[in-house]
Amino acid sequence: MPALLRRLRLGKVPLIGMLLALLSVSGVSHAATLNLVFQNGVSSAGGACATTVGSVCRFRNVVVDSANAPLASSNPLQRDVLVTVTALSGNARLSGALDDDSGTNIGASFFAPTTDVTSTPVNTDGYASFSFQFVTPGTSTVQAADGTVFITAFDVDGDGATNGLREFNEFDGAARTGLAATTNLDPITPINAGAANARYRSRTSAALAGISTADTNKASAVYTNPGTFTLITGSTAGAQVCSGVACARLNAFSFQISPSVVTTSVLNGYKAARLTTDVNNDGRVGTDDTVTYTVTYANTGNAPATNFQVTDALPADVTFKGPLTVTVNGTVTASAANTTYNGTTQTGLLASGVTLPAGGTVVISIPTTVVRTVAGTFTNQAVSGTISTDNVDASATYPPSVGTTTGWTAFTTNLSGSVAQTMTTDVLATSVTTVGAPGIGGVVFEDVNYGGGAGRSRAGAAGVARPGVRVELYTAAGAFVAATTTDANGAYTFQTAAGSYVVRVVNSTVTSSRALNAGATTPLAVQTFRTSGGADDVNRVGGENPQLVDAAANTSSAALNTLNTSTTAAQSVGAVTAVNTAAVTTLDFGFNFDTVVSTRDAGQGSLRQFILNSNALTNTGLAQVGQTAGTETSIFMISDGVARPGLRSGLPSQLTAGVAVITPASLLPAVTDSYTVISGLTQTANVGDSNPGTLGTGGTVGVDALALPVQNRPDVQLTGAGTTAAFATGLDLQASNTTVRGLSITGFGTAANTNTSANIRIGASAQNTLIERNFLGIAATRPTFDCRTGTTAATGLGDNIRAIGGDNGTVQDNLMGCSAGKGIGLEAGSTGWLVVRNEIRGNGIGNSNLDGVDLEGAGSGSHTVRGNLIVNNEGVGIDSYGGQGSNTIENNTVLSNGLGTGANLENPGIRLFGTGNTIRRNIITANRGAGVLVTASNGTLPDATGNTLTQNSIFDNSGIGIDLASAADSQAVGTSPFVTRNDAGDVDTGGNALLNFPVFSGAVIDAAGKNLTLSGFARPGVLIELFVAAPDPSNFGEGKTYLVSLTEGASGTFSDTNAGTGTYTDVNAGTDTTNRFTFVVPLTSLAGVQLGTKLTATATCLSSATCTAAPTGSTSEFSLITTVTGTPLVNLTKSVRNCGPIAPGAACTGTYGVNVVGKPGDVLEYKIDYVNVGVDTATDLVIIDNVPANSTALQSGFASGRGLSWTVGSTSTLLTSAAGDDAGTLSPTRLQLNVGSVAPGATGSVVFRTTIQ
Repeated sequence: MPALLRRLRLGKVPLIGMLLALLSVSGVSHAATLNLVFQNGVSSAGGACATTVGSVCRFRNVVVDSANAPLASSNPLQRDVLVTVTALSGNARLSGALDDDSGTNIGASFFAPTTDVTSTPVNTDGYASFSFQFVTPGTSTVQAADGTVFITAFDVDGDGATNGLREFNEFDGAARTGLAATTNLDPITPINAGAANARYRSRTSAALAGISTADTNKASAVYTNPGTFTLITGSTAGAQVCSGVACARLNAFSFQISPSVVTTSVLNGYKAARLTTDVNNDGRVGTDDTVTYTVTYANTGNAPATNFQVTDALPADVTFKGPLTVTVNGTVTASAANTTYNGTTQTGLLASGVTLPAGGTVVISIPTTVVRTVAGTFTNQAVSGTISTDNVDASATYPPSVGTTTGWTAFTTNLSGSVAQTMTTDVLATSVTTVGAPGIGGVVFEDVNYGGGAGRSRAGAAGVARPGVRVELYTAAGAFVAATTTDANGAYTFQTAAGSYVVRVVNSTVTSSRALNAGATTPLAVQTFRTSGGADDVNRVGGENPQLVDAAANTSSAALNTLNTSTTAAQSVGAVTAVNTAAVTTLDFGFNFDTVVSTRDAGQGSLRQFILNSNALTNTGLAQVGQTAGTETSIFMISDGVARPGLRSGLPSQLTAGVAVITPASLLPAVTDSYTVISGLTQTANVGDSNPGTLGTGGTVGVDALALPVQNRPDVQLTGAGTTAAFATGLDLQASNTTVRGLSITGFGTAANTNTSANIRIGASAQNTLIERNFLGIAATRPTFDCRTGTTAATGLGDNIRAIGGDNGTVQDNLMGCSAGKGIGLEAGSTGWLVVRNEIRGNGIGNSNLDGVDLEGAGSGSHTVRGNLIVNNEGVGIDSYGGQGSNTIENNTVLSNGLGTGANLENPGIRLFGTGNTIRRNIITANRGAGVLVTASNGTLPDATGNTLTQNSIFDNSGIGIDLASAADSQAVGTSPFVTRNDAGDVDTGGNALLNFPVFSGAVIDAAGKNLTLSGFARPGVLIELFVAAPDPSNFGEGKTYLVSLTEGASGTFSDTNAGTGTYTDVNAGTDTTNRFTFVVPLTSLAGVQLGTKLTATATCLSSATCTAAPTGSTSEFSLITTVTGTPLVNLTKSVRNCGPIAPGAACTGTYGVNVVGKPGDVLEYKIDYVNVGVDTATDLVIIDNVPANSTALQSGFASGRGLSWTVGSTSTLLTSAAGDDAGTLSPTRLQLNVGSVAPGATGSVVFRTTIQ
């Protein structure tokens, strides 16, 4: 029978009935006789069936009913049979059709092959072997026949000729074989050796006319539930080789019971149960009701079953009511009943000597009284011999040979109220479900995936029943009544008198359906749902008083009220009223293992217990509502004293100034289970934003102005002892893929800069940690984020975050500060972390060598620090002390760090150790030391080289912008004068191998004001990054505004047009013999550059092979500042006019032109205009003009001794002609005007007069 049962309802009670009755005849429970027909076989290849070895013939729908009509293909008993010719031996062949039904006395249902043994050697066997395989109709899927098959071979004789042939048939693997009492056949040695194989051969060679149907020439076999079996048919040759028609022997096989000469009973047993007397008319099985079992057996064989007996021992849940009723072949037969049957000491149902004839049935009715008083299920299994009965009703599939004449119609009608089961091969014990006497019950379940808010019923939660839970019953006045434990279905039941009661579930006995991790402690659950007073209560999350823990089991029968103390409460209680007319079975309680309902230090519903539970339970199949599947998230539901979904009104608030403050009394356990999430955001989602507002600077950071978010104030805070150093860690993460989100964690640590002290510590085994949206070192209610040494006391002694070897974590969107330790310490080989969008402020208080971010320690590196504001830390803003490098530090604002004092001070904005670091597009300003310090070997750590500083904005730092340290320098603060001057050959050790910076010889804007020509010296092949400088006292940088990148010696957008080399020596810049460069860059590519702009630059080695000594990627210090200059261009225009014969000093009224006509004695007035059309001031401008021939300059042309009129702008001045007393000189033949400086765009003119000679 199928394992899945289809249930019908009898009134309101499901009944599952099945009897096992074992008989001594055929050995199987479903041994009904199957009659088969073989007609119209079809070759597997199509067409008529072939007769060669290996050919396959399919016979469809071979199982027939008592009228020889095939059962429907969909009937579970129906099969096809594949007949395969497996062998032809002794020169035998198959002649004619494979299945020849044309012979005399051959029924249409027979299988009739013709075996021709012509040429079979003398005294040997010639035969054909056939494999019969039962398959599902229309397929090739093997499916054994479900029942007993009889096979009979007809007409086993000889050929009647001189050939002396004797026919034989062999049955392989049969349960039974045999001959008639009087027979012409002999059993002989089988062709296929085997204990279950039998061969029968004609005793003589005499032939019978046609196909003989006489029993003397038959051999029969019985197969039980056959899947595949083999038939062999052939002849044994006589003393001479057979020839002629007589050698072709037609054999006939019937697959039906009627011709068989083997007789046996074939028994089928069926059983059902019905509610026949319902004493309280509730339609349910309960105490004192009558349940009647009905047992039916049918004999579908061809022999009676003698001394037939069925044995049924009743379960203790019922007693025999009697009397038995036995019906044989449709007739009630009182004499067939065992009158001493009582179901206990006398279990035989039938009187001795009962015979069940072939084709007969016996039906036994067993009335019983239910004595079970508790709800549940009881079973009944009866045994006798080897045949088991099976439950059946009107939808059962009966043997096809059984018809209505054998009493089945009446049987099925009588059982119309029992459970429907299709008869196949399974046998199931009878079970009856009772409600018991009136009482109280329910189910304790786990709401595995509760996500907060209103509790969920068992149906709504798809709750998982929890066995073994202690449930206690009290009177309404609180007197202890009884205790029980839930069964395998999570159900509990109390049989009680009518009245009002209180049910209590002991929380500590509730177990989880989830698997436990190895070595785990026992998890403790929190109530999320109860039923009380007949109604679902979804607002009792945490129980009656979530501030307290549930009282222990009441093993002393104490009153209920004694369980409520200052520290304990009976958390899970429900009121119920029991009545006599019906049981109350819906008093359910739901529990969850991830809910945090209390600010208590420990016990159920605490943060500590959540961590213990998460460590203990695996996450397989976990999918909390609203959370990521496969993770285990803390579900905070800490009451604020207001009614919320899941939290009833009247609960006291556990919040302090709107925050759920958790203060551990001892170190919290480490998180050791992967995919654990501790999220304060669930408190906000479930209880509300009780601590509204935001904190943080916000705005933008980095050169690219990345957004820096402000952070919402957390509603949950984890508080340590601050600087009293009580506990080393707040949260200790020792598992991969853990998350800490939306919390304030402050006050932890026993000492700064140690691996055991931090608000959050991450162990070496913790990979892929996520820390986001937290306040670290900052109370959730802190009014301003103003952490800074000298103005703020440290809130804790440890680091805010310290990773000790854990890799590939993310720290994002946090505020962290006010610690005596580091803001973030990624230590001891930690790699691959992403630190992004955090504000890291005022860390290292009292410890001037501790940093905002430290990527520290051997093997630590390959981190990315992006988009952070790192400000006012006592030590370095971003440090990588002792790290391996390969870090990317980009688009941060590193501001005002290095604020500490004392011998241990470290004051750069960024300090680099290791190799291959990239510092890109950061704003680095107002730090107390260098903007960036690249360290040299200190004897233990190597030179930091190959570190690229690119496109940063570095300005207003107290030290120089970039400081490449030598081994003799302080690696903490640098050594005055800080600037490392260039040296010849540039073969050095130290930070970035002390790569020489570029030296400018000019930065000139052309006269048209369109291009800037840069010229100077640089190491071969370096990348020159040009900046607008923010000059510092050193006059080397700093580079505030990145402008453009230029590659020495390269062609491209900006090509180096100077392939020469040269030597420079400068008292400030140093000396080197190296490549020269000249670049022409359009001013459109240099935003803000104009005359007087101060420029500086860095050099970055693109290939150590060309840079001489510096490793690839190394960047120099900032260069000596150069000032942008321009090119002046003064245009002169000369014109003349004829004034006529005027007196000296008289006005001239003519018009200026290029050419004039005059005569001797006329006065000509010459005018020279000048204008500076260049971009820079023209200095020391002198205008000289020779008087034309045949003319004489008038040295008093305008007044006595004043022959020149000079106009600058709108101001005109008469100059003397004499030399040396003003800017002009005029002799009879020559003019000279010492103009001096002419600013760009400035204009002027000089006028003098001559006479024509």
